[in-house]
Amino acid sequence: MAAALIEEELRADGVCSLYAPAPAVPAFTNRTPLPIGGRALPGDRVQVFAPPADSDPVAAVIADARGAFTLAAPLAPNARSAFVFRATAAGGRGLASAGVVASVTHDDVLPRVMTLEPAAGAHVRRMVVLRGRGEDDGSGVAAVSFLLDDAVVASVRNPAPPDALVASAVLETGGMAEGPHALTTTAADRAGNSRAAAQLLVVDRTPPDTAVVSGPGAETVERRVRFGVAGSDIWSPAIEFSWRLDEGGWSAYGPAPVIELVDLTPGPHRFE
Repeated sequence: MAAALIEEELRADGVCSLYAPAPAVPAFTNRTPLPIGGRALPGDRVQVFAPPADSDPVAAVIADARGAFTLAAPLAPNARSAFVFRATAAGGRGLASAGVVASVTHDDVLPRVMTLEPAAGAHVRRMVVLRGRGEDDGSGVAAVSFLLDDAVVASVRNPAPPDALVASAVLETGGMAEGPHALTTTAADRAGNSRAAAQLLVVDRTPPDTAVVSGPGAETVERRVRFGVAGSDIWSPAIEFSWRLDEGGWSAYGPAPVIELVDLTPGPHRFE
């Protein structure tokens, strides 16, 4: 109680500020000038100096009745800036407090981002692995996030900035509507900058229709025959075909709509 009374008497006389200001300065920012808030004693004049300490203040403000203050400090672009904060009692007429040193790094360069998986336009039925990479030469990547149709489905924080971050997540599409969706990978740096890379992801659970549209008759003397095939799909115009003969192994998929069989042996055969 005695200390509080002494403090009130000193401040009433405008003798000194007993407390240094407490500014809230972020480590990184993409803004300049940077609004800096903090606490001092009510009525203190809070000043910000850039080195050298005997230079003129770059910003000044009077703390309000609650001791809160906000001022705007100019920053060197894409560099580290150091400041000294001082509070002076009685609106600047009393003694000054000890200096409080703070620094902030300005960074307004966007990070780099890329989607590693899946490939653009990929068709998926249920689960799909998402992989993205974020890089930043300034403040460092803080997180990589994945969005589907503008809704965040996963966000991975960087455990070791400023290193690059390769993030992975699994997306379950079983309950989603079929058709194309916007898949976006974003990288955000520690200064608040972000960049996005968008592509299409097609949810496709409906198999294509397939038909044999031409071929030899039920009986033929030819040992070389051709079959014409066709297909359609509601989500993809690109159709590929695989075939087999007599319950053998299926061929590799290919876009050719004509399949030729050679050296057929006498007897019945089944073409699929």
